[in-house]
Formats: sequence, C-alpha cells, structure tokens
Amino acid sequence: MHAVLFFAFFQAAPPTEFPLRAECSNDAAVITSVGRAEPINIVSSLAGDGPTCYHVRLDRGSKSVVGYIIGAEHPSILAFERERAILQARESVPVPAAQTAPPIEEPVHPAYFDNFSGVDAAGNPISLARMKGKVFLVTFWSPAVKRSRQDLASLGDLVGEYGARGLTAIGIAMDSNASRISGVLDDTPVTWPQFPDRIGLAAKYGVDRNSATTFVLDESHRIIAVSPRRDELAKIVRTHLEAK
Repeated sequence: MHAVLFFAFFQAAPPTEFPLRAECSNDAAVITSVGRAEPINIVSSLAGDGPTCYHVRLDRGSKSVVGYIIGAEHPSILAFERERAILQARESVPVPAAQTAPPIEEPVHPAYFDNFSGVDAAGNPISLARMKGKVFLVTFWSPAVKRSRQDLASLGDLVGEYGARGLTAIGIAMDSNASRISGVLDDTPVTWPQFPDRIGLAAKYGVDRNSATTFVLDESHRIIAVSPRRDELAKIVRTHLEAK
C-alpha cells in the first residue's frame, strides 16, 4: 500500500524540464530543454485536438532560441493562460453604468484589447499585460506606406507631453521583418516600442493595412476610442488621465 502511494506521488510531481521542439509536434526534433525556473516569452498559442502548442522565445544571456512547447505546465505558460482567462472573463461581464468612463465625444467601444506578447523590433521582450499605464495608445501602421509612418510619428508630441503622467504608447508594425521596421524609423522621432505583427493582430482587429489605426485603451485595456481626430485624441487622453 505504501509503495502504491509513493508511486502515485512521484507520478504527480511536476516536470523540472520541458522539451523545446523545432516544430509543433511531439515527433519534432528537440532543440533544447527548458528548465521550470527559466522565464520564456509566449509568441502565440496553437490549439488543436490535443494539448495546446505554444510558440515561444527563450533568452539565455545574449542568445535567443525560438521553438515550440506542447502543453501548459511551464510556469510562464500558466501565467500567460491566467492573464488570457482574466481578459476573457472581463469581456463576458457587462460594465456597470457607475464604472463607465467620463462622457467623451467619441463613442465607447465595448470590447477589450487582447494581451499579446513577444519580441519588439529592437529584440526586447514585450507584453501588453505587463506594461504600466493609465491610458494606452496601440497604433497599427505600415512601414511600406509613407502616410502611415507619418501618422505614427505625429503621436510623438502627445507621448512627450503625457508619457510621464501615465500615457503608454505601443506601435504594431504590419510587417514581420524587424530590420525593415527599424530601418524606416531611423530618421523618425519614435521612441516607444514597435511590435512586428507576426501573430495576425491586424487581421483580428480588421485594420486598414494602408493607413495607421490607433486604438485608445483605458487601464484595464478596454477600447475607449478608435482613430479619433487629433484634437479629440488629446482630449480623450487628458480626460482619462485626469480622472485617475
């Protein structure tokens, strides 16, 4: 009886290492093993008939390894799923009237902007859920379209004026090539992170790939405006920052 209990306990113990595979398959070659205590960045998740497969990036000193982990037992993946579950729960609960934002000219969109994480164009890990801010500007833009680049750069004055007061800006470049993104911004006064859209965010939010689209989010990532006029955008940002 004691031997059976010991065997059951041993079987239930969580793994200390996880195989990082070259492809999203249990038969794929193992690139390396990821320790339970090693933090990883989740780029995307791929659900299928079996356990969910996660496309991840592992940073070890100055080197980075990209691959796939099958299953959600790694602590970083568990944290990612908890954050996603919280956001999904928010979407299903109506916001009480007493908690709505102060009246503004732009109608309030009822949806929330989903968390995304990965690596920005400079090679730094980025996660919307972990970024601090009272108001967020998430701007989709196209490196190939001059007007789109100009619209992105035009946010610089607003970011400079309110950045220290709780305004956080993130650019989502509709291009997966980090070098190309950095190249077109060399002569542009854009100091905030730029995220290459390798996970289909532009398609998910139905933005026009030929122009810039800015989503304005409150502290809980609720979408409160989409591409308002420049004077309206400044008013929305100021109103929500002063309301905190």
